[in-house]
Amino acid sequence: MSGKMKLSVYLSGTSHYHDSGWRVPSSYPDLGVNVQRWIEVARQCEAAKIDAIFIADTAGAVEHGDDEAFARSPRADRLHPIPLLAAMAVTTSRIGLAATVSTSYTQPYEIAR
Repeated sequence: MSGKMKLSVYLSGTSHYHDSGWRVPSSYPDLGVNVQRWIEVARQCEAAKIDAIFIADTAGAVEHGDDEAFARSPRADRLHPIPLLAAMAVTTSRIGLAATVSTSYTQPYEIAR
């Protein structure tokens, strides 16, 4: 086998992957709403020789319709992945950046741009 393994980091668009991840002392509980933190994560991944970062988007808030649940939800702080990728691209040069985007709420030609 002559190929090399490619490594990618999956990020869910919030401050953590697990709903209680914000409780870990070394976590970034503000990652969902702090673009500088996203840039920092991208730089750390690039320095670690990670090949790509993938951000999963959602079409809407998970707890929509229940204001109290939404106010307490750890998944309410999602930024749109495309502007995040643009911010990461400005400060990195050797890492791939990818995301999902819903065509239900965004025109396909806008996504292709």
